[in-house]
Amino acid sequence: MSKDLTCRGTERIRPAYQFGVEARALKFGRMYDYEFIRKDGKYFLVSCVKCGNHRTIKRLNTPTKCACSVKKVNPTFLSTCESITDYVRSIGHVAVECTQVETIKTGKSGADKKVLYWKCANGHLFTANIGKFRTWVYSCPECRDLENLSNRRAYSSDTLKERCAELGIRPINKVVALRDILEFEYISCGHRSRLQLGGLPKKSSRMRPCRTCYPRRGQCELTVCNKHFRLRSKTELMFLEKLLELGYSPDEIAYEPADGRVEYAHPVSGSLRTYQPDFKVRNTYIEVKDLNSLGIGHGYLYGSNHQVLLENRTKNLAAKKALGKFKTFCMTRRGEFYLTDMYWTDLERQRLRDLNRMRSRSAA
Repeated sequence: MSKDLTCRGTERIRPAYQFGVEARALKFGRMYDYEFIRKDGKYFLVSCVKCGNHRTIKRLNTPTKCACSVKKVNPTFLSTCESITDYVRSIGHVAVECTQVETIKTGKSGADKKVLYWKCANGHLFTANIGKFRTWVYSCPECRDLENLSNRRAYSSDTLKERCAELGIRPINKVVALRDILEFEYISCGHRSRLQLGGLPKKSSRMRPCRTCYPRRGQCELTVCNKHFRLRSKTELMFLEKLLELGYSPDEIAYEPADGRVEYAHPVSGSLRTYQPDFKVRNTYIEVKDLNSLGIGHGYLYGSNHQVLLENRTKNLAAKKALGKFKTFCMTRRGEFYLTDMYWTDLERQRLRDLNRMRSRSAA
């Protein structure tokens, strides 16, 4: 039964791939100047319309070019500045001129290398291989940077000073191109730094802080009684607030104590690593975790639950052996902290999961 090729009185036009090989070769042969001869296995034998040479192609719609259509240049012909300039202008680059051809020795063998010096219409001097002009549209690098500067940022000297004043910095040197390095100093502290002009923040962004004043920026910070704590996570910040509510003095709390460093062997890779507890409260070292970072939940992004739980178990045993007084607290969804031990066992993991579900049960 033949399929109906009409739809509402209009004949459907089949795509080219549904026709035979000869029909497709006739269609694409007019576009790429070749005549189809026969099919030879997976390939097609065609002949060039211009020169009559036979060649084998793999696809009819994207055939390889014939040798007669590829313009060949005698390398001995491109030896002087005039001949190189005429050739480059013949392929479309009319705004450049070759000014000098220099031959240098390169490598241990001392092979000759030809270096070409160019001059654009604006008077800029640059070096480039002639292959860059053959393969794509190439232009003067300095003119290209100026064009990008005018199109993207448009920083004149006055505009750059105004933008730097908005960001809280003061420029020191003069820059023009996007790849130039801008040297500046912070107005608030006077420390100096450097930045690529193209990486200057836009109007909707802020400037990075001074690396000298802020060498390490934590995610959470807290200052209590003139003592500043710079913490890594919100879980640690909530635990610190709990300690202060219980009546512990800030002087009795140390974050990441230096005397608590413990070396352990990684259970997966076997490499020797260093572990440091989160807090030291009086004489007790404390590690604070939530269910995900402990290896019991399902939202940890830095490893599978099995690997994370195995690594935490290794840290726990090494810290107990080296430090003595070591405790681990786990935070639930309600923001409550529970003392846990042997959390890699099935019974303790189930207890922590049940404590974590108490919020949804009470809310229901």
